[in-house]
Amino acid sequence: PVVRTSQVSLSSNPDADFRYSMIYTQIGFYRGRMFAIKKVRKKSIEITREMKKELKV
Repeated sequence: PVVRTSQVSLSSNPDADFRYSMIYTQIGFYRGRMFAIKKVRKKSIEITREMKKELKV
């Protein structure tokens, strides 16, 4: 999978104190769709049937 870094602007939320700041996060592509990558600090995780259905795996 391709992993890139994306820049997201938070200026669309006027109620937030950080409306003029930016966030950088890793993104990846899976089956032609772009996703944010969340790091998990566990050795292993259990993926339930419901999670698989949501991910369409």
